Amino acid sequence: MPPKKKTLKLDEAVPQTWEQWDLEAQKLRIATHSILQRARLLSGSKIDRNQYLLLKVLWDVELPCAWAVNELNLGQFYHQAANWLAAFVPFQTYVDHLEDLTLPSPEMGIFEIPYYQQREVRRFFSDAPKRVGLKRINEEVVNASLVSFLMAICMKHPKVQATWTPRRASLLAEFRKATMECKLDGFLYSNLTSQTQVILEAKAKRRDNHAPDVFWQEAAVLVAALRTPPPKGLKKSRAFLISQDGDLLYFAATVPNDQYHEFLLDKKEPSNEENFLRIKQWGPWMISRRKDVEDFARLILAVVLQASAEEVSAQS
Repeated sequence: MPPKKKTLKLDEAVPQTWEQWDLEAQKLRIATHSILQRARLLSGSKIDRNQYLLLKVLWDVELPCAWAVNELNLGQFYHQAANWLAAFVPFQTYVDHLEDLTLPSPEMGIFEIPYYQQREVRRFFSDAPKRVGLKRINEEVVNASLVSFLMAICMKHPKVQATWTPRRASLLAEFRKATMECKLDGFLYSNLTSQTQVILEAKAKRRDNHAPDVFWQEAAVLVAALRTPPPKGLKKSRAFLISQDGDLLYFAATVPNDQYHEFLLDKKEPSNEENFLRIKQWGPWMISRRKDVEDFARLILAVVLQASAEEVSAQS
């Protein structure tokens, strides 16, 4: 019988400080190793603990949802988003139906498809009877519901100059001796420049069921998005990731760090907390709770409005 796999505590598997990172790297005897010297790298979806630690990433996990607006400096864009959604009848009809799983009304408009798809996801995490033939939920169901929901939030706003797509693009983090490939579950791109603005990840189950691996995978895809040159890669000032894990939504952003980008360009290895890449994660928002959905929709529309405004300004 194979030995039972050791269950890691989150701060062991996903360090939040340099001291925690150093302790875990010393345990694995890789504190002096460099990802730049590795001759072979696993893909982002298969990344292991050793390779993750060598990416030199620190997380702030499950920060309060209410903090995101201020920390992302959304300001006027958040107020624009909130006011517009409050007056957008399809969205208000959508949230009116959230808590009862009833059939949608015609007033739901563009939100009718995401309502059906998110309702399908919700059934697997509620006491409601499961539909015949759907014994298990899968990532495709969750991903489809996420993309259609994001499209419905943004598509009708007159100032949005960007498009959500479920396209599974491939990103490559090219280091000195090897390359780490990561595949996206979708992304937002600018209609004006094709610049990737936000990337997407979807998982069939809630986060607790696939942690810590999900943190390693999301760190890998953000690193790959920063290493891939724009417009396909993310700008170092705007590296955002939205994830849906079962019926829970999260938003993550990297803290801009010029010294870490020097590392990605094969110039200097990070040696302390200031040089590491920090990822801040807010959430979760639950897709079945009206307040959570309203807050999340305002946040996402504000992020997209801000990104669109920046692209318009850069073109003028």
